[in-house]
Amino acid sequence: MKLALCFLALCLRILVAGETPKTWSEWASEGAGLLEDGNYQAAAQAFSQALAVAKDSSIPDPQLLKIRNALASTYAYVGRYLEAESEWRHALVLAEKTEGRESLDYALIVATIAGLPTETGNHEETIMVIRKALEVNAQSGSQSELAKLRVLLAQLLIEEKKYGEAEALLLDLQANPAHSKPSERLQLSYLLDELGGIRYEQGRFAEAVGVFREELGVLESDLRGEHPLLVTPTNNLATSLVKLGRLEEASGAFERASGLCRKTLGSDHPACGQILANYSSVLRKLGRKREAKALAERARQIQQDSGRRNGSSAVVSLESLRPADK
Repeated sequence: MKLALCFLALCLRILVAGETPKTWSEWASEGAGLLEDGNYQAAAQAFSQALAVAKDSSIPDPQLLKIRNALASTYAYVGRYLEAESEWRHALVLAEKTEGRESLDYALIVATIAGLPTETGNHEETIMVIRKALEVNAQSGSQSELAKLRVLLAQLLIEEKKYGEAEALLLDLQANPAHSKPSERLQLSYLLDELGGIRYEQGRFAEAVGVFREELGVLESDLRGEHPLLVTPTNNLATSLVKLGRLEEASGAFERASGLCRKTLGSDHPACGQILANYSSVLRKLGRKREAKALAERARQIQQDSGRRNGSSAVVSLESLRPADK
């Protein structure tokens, strides 16, 4: 992998020059900055370096947990789901060892693993773990972490088609006025993504369009330029427009989503495959059959490659991408 080779070469140049190698905390800080900027590939390399140095430094388990969690997140963002799951399972062992099975960190990791596209089946056991953690930590836990866990719970409830309970949970969170800081507004965007998903699944497509537009507004007010976090809501806006028969608007949104995905995540990212498949469906309906065929073929190739990398047919990102033909 070119990025990996670049980073290794950089480390060698630093050592040859006699400069002090970076500490694990410096690598982790660099990774956090790259992650915030949406440069996920480079962030994954930085967190990988942080983990390698941390292992040699014998750092305390809580710090090691944070590094593994961050590395797993970046792997998931770039579509390397099996590697993400592996790192999260290492983190899960550390969370159980240092904090216990009823801790927020343990529940957050369990919930995140369950949300990976490579994970299938019933989520009842995971939901029970989350409910217990929310109950135990209701008074003492971080409000930000509690909110994050509630959004993940809603995501799993949606997958189990428990829309009423998920919607009530999200609306209760949305009523919280503390969404002024960028970090909290980012959490609000995740909440809106799940709420829009409920509206979509319930056939309330006009409302879904409004929610996804609101989510994009929240993100665009805080993010600089083109950012990968804009990919999913743009796709989901487009699929909702398709359901309303507004095909020209949907085509424009899919064009933007595919461009964002290609530029920020890479043209072979599994999310790009799903978006191109969605876009192809709309182009067929618009009579642009030659373009539709080319996009469909490219989408199939991306999906096949993703399946080989991840040992499955997973073709979507960590955050749900709504299919255009559902």
